[in-house]
Amino acid sequence: MQFRDGILVMTSLLSAGYSPENAVEKIIMELELLWGEDADMVLEFRKMNNELSLNRPIEPMWYDFAQRSGLEEVENFAEVFSVVKRSGGNVSTIIQWAVQRLNQRFQAEEQIQTMLASRRYEQKVMNVIPIFILFYINLSSPEMVSAMYTTIPGKMIMTICLGVYILAYILAKKIIEIEV
Repeated sequence: MQFRDGILVMTSLLSAGYSPENAVEKIIMELELLWGEDADMVLEFRKMNNELSLNRPIEPMWYDFAQRSGLEEVENFAEVFSVVKRSGGNVSTIIQWAVQRLNQRFQAEEQIQTMLASRRYEQKVMNVIPIFILFYINLSSPEMVSAMYTTIPGKMIMTICLGVYILAYILAKKIIEIEV
């Protein structure tokens, strides 16, 4: 999220006429307002700013950050940024296009996470319902529950039900633990 915000700020600064190198200092100020002074991306842009003050090119800095972050989005952005800078293309337009693609991907991931969160909640509720049903039956008709736990056929049926319950719990857990 911090990376996306940093890139969005960079896009707006590039549209306003800043060069990528000159935009870094402004990005730091904006990200400090959004995420605080100790945010990861603020520290990364500060590092870039320090290296820029030593007249180092910005492209290797993006590659270095991409390597350290391990994020596919950062690696893709570093690659696009480097190609655009070397080819002398319209940096602002191409980076805006890349940012739009990244933003679409982030939004899709957020939607998926939101849907998965509701499914996780549903799973938790469904895991607890059988216990409440058993408790309710025990309160409303204790003779029925005693028949399920004192007779041999009742014990066999309840053991099978417990096995199905545990299997359903494990299966639901695996289904919900989808990585995006």
